[in-house]
Amino acid sequence: MENPPVKKKNRNPLLAALLSVLLPGLGQLYSGRWCRALTLIALALILSIGGRALVAVQAGSAAGVYSYAVLVVSAVLLWVFALVDAIIAARRAGRIALAAYNRWYVYIGVMAVSGSIAVLTDFLPIPSTRSYSMPSSSMRPTLEVGDYVDAATHAFADRLPERGEIAVFKRPGGDEDYVKRIIAVPGDRVQMRGGTLYLNDAPVPRERVGDYRLPDRGETLMLYRETLPGGRNYQIIEMSDDGPLDNTALFIVPAGSVFVLGDNRDNSSDSRSFGFVPLDNLKDRPFVIWWSTDRSRIGMSIQ
Repeated sequence: MENPPVKKKNRNPLLAALLSVLLPGLGQLYSGRWCRALTLIALALILSIGGRALVAVQAGSAAGVYSYAVLVVSAVLLWVFALVDAIIAARRAGRIALAAYNRWYVYIGVMAVSGSIAVLTDFLPIPSTRSYSMPSSSMRPTLEVGDYVDAATHAFADRLPERGEIAVFKRPGGDEDYVKRIIAVPGDRVQMRGGTLYLNDAPVPRERVGDYRLPDRGETLMLYRETLPGGRNYQIIEMSDDGPLDNTALFIVPAGSVFVLGDNRDNSSDSRSFGFVPLDNLKDRPFVIWWSTDRSRIGMSIQ
């Protein structure tokens, strides 16, 4: 009995390129180069999991931003190499005998498995990064509407946050993510008096450094540099010193909680209105702006 003819098909370079865009290595698998395909897929996963973990561990330092830049460049180079190599491989392959893995459902399965492995870090207590977008102006001038930031996950899992750190959290009784600056830690006494922040009954120094023009309304606000005990400093903006949020009662931060404020002091919903934030509600720590409607902000470290 004669064996049935082996089915052969041409490899389409455009389809190989499209598959490589979806996942580095998938175009090589389509062209029959399964060994190189597995190598590229493994490299992509190593960059996604290991690279993000390394960046997250160093987040908050200059090394973290540099590591982030290296990770982004490496990922782009890997994608470009996989794309070009897949096109060349498809052109050279011509008509090939289809293997068991040259099926559309295999390609979908490989993408699904790889994607599941990549997002597994979101559900495990290991360092990684997560992206957020800024929908409000409450953290101006540090974070603007239209900024997209990367944050180190589990940043507060095994330590007490420091005054001045920015955190992503869920407010008590809410499901929405908030981004604010931690101003006071357990045991601190905090109050606003005439627009000035008081911490443990002492005024927190603030220095007028210029004006801030609202990009969407054209108004000009006062720009200050505020310096917390310990030396951490950052910029805040104020419309005036006699607004409804500029004079508050005295807050004493209880154990297991922090007090947060927005850098846009007269336009922020924060601990002055919704109270203390439990430490267990703190999630991630933003450290770099990776995209923004203001292109000059791309790559900025978040302080």
